[in-house]
Amino acid sequence: MAPTLPPEVLLDILEQADPSTLRSSSRIARSFRVPSQYLLHRNLSLLTPTSLKAYQDACGTRRDFAARKLHLLMGTVGEEGIKVLEKAHAMRELVLKSERRKVKAEVLEQKNLAGLTDLRLEAPFAAPESSSLSFPFSLASLTIRGLYSSLPTAVLDALVASSLATLTTLDIDAYGSNTSASTFFSSLLPLAPHLLSLELHGSDRRVEPIFPFLALARRLETFTCWEPTLPLLCALPPSVKTLNIGANFTWAHDFSKHSYEEMLTRSGLLNQLETIEWTGISMYTLKAQRGGELLLAECERRGIEVVFGVPSLSAYGINCT
Repeated sequence: MAPTLPPEVLLDILEQADPSTLRSSSRIARSFRVPSQYLLHRNLSLLTPTSLKAYQDACGTRRDFAARKLHLLMGTVGEEGIKVLEKAHAMRELVLKSERRKVKAEVLEQKNLAGLTDLRLEAPFAAPESSSLSFPFSLASLTIRGLYSSLPTAVLDALVASSLATLTTLDIDAYGSNTSASTFFSSLLPLAPHLLSLELHGSDRRVEPIFPFLALARRLETFTCWEPTLPLLCALPPSVKTLNIGANFTWAHDFSKHSYEEMLTRSGLLNQLETIEWTGISMYTLKAQRGGELLLAECERRGIEVVFGVPSLSAYGINCT
């Protein structure tokens, strides 16, 4: 017998599922089909030419639609992505990707983007025809992926101007020369005093222009990076209480590198941190590193919460001693 649940309960449950689960659930029972399709339409992912064309063929470009989250491939032949974006409304999250072609900066000026709070740019943008760009949204979170030079200064300036009073989360995975990094971080500098959370994943954690940016981030509470360096940790403001480290490797006997214990002790962060999370390794892996056990003991003594994203082998009943 098909499962029966009140519609509002079923919708709440399905809303936690990913797109592949929603597609499968629509085949479980007829009562699942409508809410699953509704949520798939609200959380629309069109990140391949095939999916973009299939959506265009099925829905056309004349009808407006509501999508809370829209992940969109841009810069395709015929600009199908732009046609879809023009018809979307009620968006809160927008992800723009492009494999080769540059995206026109003017697409972000569309009035239907006014409610946007989370923007993720994974595409190079062409220099705008006019330097007076004006975006209608006020972001809370901004993610940038790619070369520092992939976003022209005019685009960065417009992003800052639109969200200066509201943006508190910045996620950067960028790379390039120190010169392009300097231009990039100089444009974003006005955002620094307002940030509560900052993530650095690429070479951005090693370039000198990041340090003036960090010096102004006096409200920063959470800092995330892939592989920390001692200069980077020393530059973090006293307001930082949570440190997330994403590296999925460790070094036990490489004395050319500072151990985590050395970096966290010498930077003084152990005096201010409340939580340290290693998302890519287990406790056993950290203990195998030079100074790892000493660091864990010091964190326990200071009352610093330590979290690991990878379970130790002991969690599976395997003796690690």
